[in-house]
Amino acid sequence: MRALTPLFALLLSSLPLIVPALAADDPDKKKDPPPPAEAPAPPGSGIAPIAPAPLVPPELDKKIKVNDELKKLVESNGFTLDETGVFTHKESGVKVHREMLKKAGLDFDKDGKLVYQKTGEPVKDEHVAPALKGLLDFARVAQYSPADIGKKLQSWGVPPSHDGIHLLNPDGTATYFGLMLYDSVYKDPERLNKLSGERLSTSLSLFNDAHSTAFGFGNSRPDAAQAHLKRAQELLSWDKAKPGETVLKLKPYSDVGEQFRTYKGKLEAAAAKDPKSKAEMAQYIAALNEMEKTRYHKYLDLADTIPKPTSGGGPGKPLSLLGKDEPAPAPVQRALPGLLKMFDKLNGKPMSAEQQEAFIKSFPMGETVWRMGAQELWKEGLTGKDVKVGVIDTGVGYAPELKGVVDSRETFTLQQGGGAVGSHATHVAGIIHALAPEARINSYQALEEGSFGDKMAVRDGGVVDKRIMDAVDKAVADGNHVINMSLGGGGVPSGPLAAKIQEYAEKGVVFVVSAGNSANRGVSTPSIAKDAITVGSLDVNGRMSTYSSYGDIWDPTTMSFAIKNVFMAPGQNINSTTGTGTKENSFARYSGTSMAAPATAGTVTQLFQYVRNFSGTASPVEMSRRIQGALQGGEHMSRRELPPDVPSEQDFIIVDGVKAYRRLRGST
Repeated sequence: MRALTPLFALLLSSLPLIVPALAADDPDKKKDPPPPAEAPAPPGSGIAPIAPAPLVPPELDKKIKVNDELKKLVESNGFTLDETGVFTHKESGVKVHREMLKKAGLDFDKDGKLVYQKTGEPVKDEHVAPALKGLLDFARVAQYSPADIGKKLQSWGVPPSHDGIHLLNPDGTATYFGLMLYDSVYKDPERLNKLSGERLSTSLSLFNDAHSTAFGFGNSRPDAAQAHLKRAQELLSWDKAKPGETVLKLKPYSDVGEQFRTYKGKLEAAAAKDPKSKAEMAQYIAALNEMEKTRYHKYLDLADTIPKPTSGGGPGKPLSLLGKDEPAPAPVQRALPGLLKMFDKLNGKPMSAEQQEAFIKSFPMGETVWRMGAQELWKEGLTGKDVKVGVIDTGVGYAPELKGVVDSRETFTLQQGGGAVGSHATHVAGIIHALAPEARINSYQALEEGSFGDKMAVRDGGVVDKRIMDAVDKAVADGNHVINMSLGGGGVPSGPLAAKIQEYAEKGVVFVVSAGNSANRGVSTPSIAKDAITVGSLDVNGRMSTYSSYGDIWDPTTMSFAIKNVFMAPGQNINSTTGTGTKENSFARYSGTSMAAPATAGTVTQLFQYVRNFSGTASPVEMSRRIQGALQGGEHMSRRELPPDVPSEQDFIIVDGVKAYRRLRGST
C-alpha cells in the first residue's frame, strides 16, 4: 500500500485560490477626514452613485516632472495628466491616482515617462491607453464610501458573506467584493431578486481574478483585468435564472455595524445593573470591539493609502468596563454562542432569522456555522463541552482563536518545535472549534506539512502509514471520543490502516474521515473502513464538489467491491484558522474533503455531548451506533444532483445536525 498523503496536497494543485480572510486595522491610527464633494456619475449611467470622491493625502500631492509626449498621448485617448501625476478621465471625471498606478506596477521616472517599476522599462505608447482604461473601473469604485455602500447592500438583503468571501466587514462597511458587486448592479438592483448562488459565486471569483490581474505582484495587466470584470458584470446582469440554478432569497436586514454598537451599549447597561456580571460582559464587549475593527480582504483595498470618508458606519468607540484590568479580547469566533444567547436575553426575544443570519455570517467562520445549523444546537446547550476530539494531521498550530482549547500536541514525525505544526491541521481544528467551541482538542502530527505526494512516498516508503497508525493508537489510548482524519490515499478495506480504524470503530470510537479529492476513483483509505464516517464535499449551493471522491474500490484480497455511503458537508471555499503563531489571528479559504470532514466532526461532537449526557450507562459502541443512525436521517441527495457514474448502491446523505438531534430525542 502506498504512503498516504494529506488530501489538501491534491487540493492545492487543483484549487490554488487561498484568500486571507481577516486583518485588523487600528482605529486610533487614522482620523476620519472631513466630508468631500460628491463624485461624478459613472459614464452613461445617468445616476449619481452614493460615492464621495477620495481625498488626496499630501504625500501624493507633490509635483512631478511630466513628459510632454506622454501628456499628448493620454489627451488623445480621453484623459488628462496633471503635474502631480494624476490621470483624469474627461468624460466621467474619475481620477486614476499615482498610488493606483504603483499598485499596478507602473510609475513615472525622473524624465516624467511612464515605466514599469520592476524593470524601469518604458511603457510602450500602444500600451498606455489600455492600461489607463483598465484601471478606470477600479479607480471609480475606489471613490465609493464603504459605509454608504454597505448600508445599501444590506437594504437589498445581500449577505455579509457568500462562498467564503465576505462582502461586508463586521462594522457594516463594504469590502472590495461588496463594492464591486454594488458597482455591477446599482443601476438595476431589482436584478438581485433573481440572482442565483452560482452566478454570485462565479462573479466574486472573477472580481478576485480581476484584482489579481490588475495588481498582481510583478505581473500586472490592468488592461486584461477588464475581461474578468466584464464577464462578472454580464453574469450579474442576467434577468432570468437558468433551470437548476439556486436562486438566492434575499431579505433586507438591519445594519450589522449598528447592531454591534447597540449591543455594546446593552451589555454595558447590564453590567451596571448587575456588577457580578461585569467580567462576563467585559469579555463580550472585548470580542465586539475586536470584531468592529476587523477588515476582511484588506490586501484587496483599491486605494489603501487614500483615506475614505465615512457617512455613518465605521467602528464605534471601544468600550472598556474593567479599565487597566480589561481582559485580552476573547477569540471572536469562540464568543459567538455566548453573544447570541446574551442578545436574546437582553432583547427578551430571539433575533429574527434575517438578523441572526447576518450577525453569524459577519464572523470569520460564521458561514460554516450557519450552513451546519450549529447555532440551533447551541440553544440546546450543545457546544461540545468536555468532548475530546483528536486531530490526526499535520499538527495543530498556536492560532489565538484556538488558545486554551488544545490540550495536547504530539508528533510522530522527525519534526520538532514550530515545524511540528501546520496550517492544514490548524484549519481543520478551527472548523471543529467553530461548531463545537467547548470541545477539547488533541493534536497528533502524523504528516509533515509541505512534504506530500510522491516525494514522501519515495522517501518514507511505509513509514508514513506506520506514523498514522501509531497516531491512531495514541489518540484512542488518550480517550478521544471523536477522531478527525483529513487525510487519505490509495488502499483497500483489508489493508492495515483501514483494518486498524475498523477495529477501533467496532469498539465505539467515532472516526470522521475525508472521502478524498479524486472524484470517481473511489473513496480513499482509511475512509474506506466499513464503520468510519466517510465525508464528501458540498459547494455553497449544495452541489457535490467536482473533486469529491465517490465510486467503488476493488479489493483483490477479498475479491470483492467496497462501496461506502458518503456523508456530505460544506467543504468548498471554507474559512478557518491558519495562523500557526501566537500573535495574530489569521483566517484563510481552503477547499477539499479535508474541510468537509471537520465540519461533520464538529456536528458529531455536539451530538456526542447530548448522547453522553442523556444516555445514562450506554456503552461507547451503543453511543456511536446511535449517532451514526441519527445522521442517516439527513436528506439523501437526488440522483439528478450526482454524477452519472455514481454506483447505484452508493448513497450520499447531507449532514443535518438538527435533524439528527431530533432523531436522537425520538422526535423525528
